[in-house]
Amino acid sequence: MDADLIIRHAHPGRSSPSDHHCRDACGPWQPKIAGRGVFRRAQPGVRSVSFVTRFAPSPTGRLHKGHAFSALTAWTAARQNDGAFLLRIEDIDPTRCRPEFDEGIREDLDWLGLDWRRPVRRQSDHLADYNAVVRSLDHRDLLYRCFRTRKEVLDAIGDAPHGSVDAVRPGPHTLSEEAAFIAEGRPFAWRLSLDRARQVLGEQVWNALSFVEEGEGPEGETG
Repeated sequence: MDADLIIRHAHPGRSSPSDHHCRDACGPWQPKIAGRGVFRRAQPGVRSVSFVTRFAPSPTGRLHKGHAFSALTAWTAARQNDGAFLLRIEDIDPTRCRPEFDEGIREDLDWLGLDWRRPVRRQSDHLADYNAVVRSLDHRDLLYRCFRTRKEVLDAIGDAPHGSVDAVRPGPHTLSEEAAFIAEGRPFAWRLSLDRARQVLGEQVWNALSFVEEGEGPEGETG
């Protein structure tokens, strides 16, 4: 199913729950909003045991057009591959998350005609699980500490000679830089090293788990 077709699954006769919700922010739906990007496996003919996509919004505000596009893309990819679409609520910021936003997210997705596997997973209920996974990945040398702020990451991408379209996130710091930052007490985020993960998995497994978005444009968003 092309991504533009799923726009027609929205319910034109169903009122949006609030004037502040996604439908009113988006205005009249047009097929061009979602484009016609489709997904194919990087290694044709390989089928994994299960195919799962997810939409993971933070209940800190109303959904907008970008959220709608992301949710529609994930839902479509799941349908194309006989998989499951999950809704995961990123409620890990207690100072900004509000129950009315949580409810509004579900109402807007329902208005779009999307369905998802129940029950909805809430991140705040599984923090211990994630901490255990982080420890396991770190033990296998699959993680690295990133001390860069979001602005520093964006600046590095903007300064890349190939431009922002094909830019990649800056990689790990040198060992001496990392040691100095730790000594200073700088905050950091754990990031997954895809290069290391690819080495551990091997090319055959890596390709079986990889997908390519096809279509015209720099990011396959049309075509």
